[in-house]
Amino acid sequence: MIVKIGETIKFEFNYGDTIMPLKSRADIIVAIDPGKTNMAVIVGTTLTEVLAILQFSGAGSKIETEEYCRDVKYFLKQYLSQVKVVKVGMEESVTYKGMQYHKSSLVLTHIRGALIDLFFELFNIKVEKVNNWTWKSAILPQGYRSQSEKGSTRYLENLYKQYGNSDVTDAVCIYLYLLENMGEISMICCDNKEFFDQEYSMGFYDAKIADSDILQKFIYNYDYSLVDNLNYYLNRTSRPGVASVIIEQIDKEVFDNYNIAADVNSKIVGLVVAKK
Repeated sequence: MIVKIGETIKFEFNYGDTIMPLKSRADIIVAIDPGKTNMAVIVGTTLTEVLAILQFSGAGSKIETEEYCRDVKYFLKQYLSQVKVVKVGMEESVTYKGMQYHKSSLVLTHIRGALIDLFFELFNIKVEKVNNWTWKSAILPQGYRSQSEKGSTRYLENLYKQYGNSDVTDAVCIYLYLLENMGEISMICCDNKEFFDQEYSMGFYDAKIADSDILQKFIYNYDYSLVDNLNYYLNRTSRPGVASVIIEQIDKEVFDNYNIAADVNSKIVGLVVAKK
């Protein structure tokens, strides 16, 4: 089986091989456009951040469908072993007439069954079967939804130019559909002391910056220290973040360590943090 991670990493993977697990403390969504010739899997967070674009292919090889399913399951079992998956969606089968389509449908049924079993086993999650027309009508604009074309390749034109196939663009649309169905996007709020081992920058600014649409918003939990709040946030996203904070309620050592007292003229300020 051939595996692609992102645009450039491509290698052969077989049952028994090892792969470095994905590491993230964010809640994870997995979206799948299944197939044997090429299968696209999007791994993203509930905060709309795509962490990985995976592709699996058994095309042009003598690998049987059963072996292909075994290899895909073995890969994903390792790759997702250190994350918390909260939602999985997979495109539902599209029915066509003809013997060739019948054979293809049997292969896809086998693949879908293997993946459904995998996510039950690993996370006790029922895979949501997403109808082709349902995600198209929810995500694609009018004029992009025809069954006679792959509208996702026009809608996500730059992504299609990067990856060169519609499986990836379809899977991203399924991911967006799953996000949309979750309702309001969740916000990060510290509820645990954690360690973060990379460099980052932070600062206090005018409270208006907390209304920015560019920065990822998070909730400051005053039951934890400033460092605890920052570590918790940074462990869950690579995006710069902002929280509205009441200066008087932040741990007192902040004033000495960051020398902010002279720069802040309001009780409420915007706390901005970003990885370096």
